[in-house]
Amino acid sequence: MINYLVYRLLGLLAPRVPPRLGYWLFARIGDLFHRLDSGGRRVVRDNLRHVMGSNVVPDALDEKVRATFHAQAYNYFDFFRLPTMSAAEIETRVTVKGWKHLEAAMDYGKGVVVVAPHFGNVDVLMRILELRGIKATLVVEHLEPERLFQYVVNIRAQPGVTIIPVGASLKPVFRALRAGEVVLLALDRDVTNSGIGIEFFGAPARLPAGYAKLARRTGSPVVPAFGLRFPDHKLRARIEAPIDVSLTKDRLSDVRSIIRQVLDVAEKYIAKHPEQWVMFHPIWPSSV
Repeated sequence: MINYLVYRLLGLLAPRVPPRLGYWLFARIGDLFHRLDSGGRRVVRDNLRHVMGSNVVPDALDEKVRATFHAQAYNYFDFFRLPTMSAAEIETRVTVKGWKHLEAAMDYGKGVVVVAPHFGNVDVLMRILELRGIKATLVVEHLEPERLFQYVVNIRAQPGVTIIPVGASLKPVFRALRAGEVVLLALDRDVTNSGIGIEFFGAPARLPAGYAKLARRTGSPVVPAFGLRFPDHKLRARIEAPIDVSLTKDRLSDVRSIIRQVLDVAEKYIAKHPEQWVMFHPIWPSSV
């Protein structure tokens, strides 16, 4: 309930604060959580150590950890402002690279499975899809309490956007793909503990497999997408080319091949801007 009340308070205040001041204030909130949340700090530090390598200088690693708390705070500021952000403001702040890849994938006529890590601002990417007339279904973690989840859903909900919790019926997902729409899933957190073990940044990790199983079952192309924040808080959405989803009689091998290709692309983005990978859950649990 405390989380719910904090969300409601920030959702009330953030849209009323000028952006320049708001980003500064939320950076200070990020600093506060960086100091107080020792568990979160430890998890982020371990995740980034895997990304940056075991030989990373401790001070450099700590700097990236603090920057990750800032990045998450900035994302929250944008999130709470979503209901009041006009289409013109979104188009001014966001550039999209690789839109042709999404169009090419949609031309297959089987919908598109878009996969993204917790990197940059996914909510703004969803707004871009909505503004360009693309219907999308977003599969998200179910937050507790229910009132908090519904509040978050109401902020994210836009015309043409359907939001369903992880673990719910997949009927809306299959229906969206049959209709030629986009389904967006995360590639870096195994919320349901139903993923597979696979190497990520050179070490064994357990990561989601749902998007790969979905693509194999439906024949829908898989398109990796990423968001990047610049120092002036303008955003870039980058859509990569559809990956190879060649199918064989070996189901598990096909699923692993899809995931491997997606992770190879994701590693490049995360390695270049590790502080924007806002992952506050252990990806390599045995090392935390």
